[in-house]
Amino acid sequence: MIIKHNFKTLLIILGLLTTPLTTFAYDSEHNNHGIKVETSDTRLAYPTNIHTFISEKGVEIQGALKRKGHKNNRLRGTIVIALVSADGMVIEQKTIKVRNKSGSAKHDHSRTFSTTMMLPKTKDFSVRVRHILGKVEKE
Repeated sequence: MIIKHNFKTLLIILGLLTTPLTTFAYDSEHNNHGIKVETSDTRLAYPTNIHTFISEKGVEIQGALKRKGHKNNRLRGTIVIALVSADGMVIEQKTIKVRNKSGSAKHDHSRTFSTTMMLPKTKDFSVRVRHILGKVEKE
């Protein structure tokens, strides 16, 4: 019984140690008109439902920021959207401040966002969408 309990505890500790504080997810290319999308989240929220398409205005990016869990924490922070070249260089970056929503924090589950960025000269680029709780630094 003691060995079984210690083994479960060890597995839980190993799981916590190997889980990064920020996670990355990659959406498939075919859902975003051939544009790769990389997202990263925080302990509070994660970007989801990211849609990208190319129009006469440029690269249009739409999505949602959803709160993790059902804690009484308001959504806050900044959404950072960047166009990234194949070699990892940031071509263009925009920040969207997550505005306070009126009402109870208990019902503050998501926000939608959208932006348009200039179409890069290179065809081989991706979109990076990050949620940040602290200070935004230039990449």
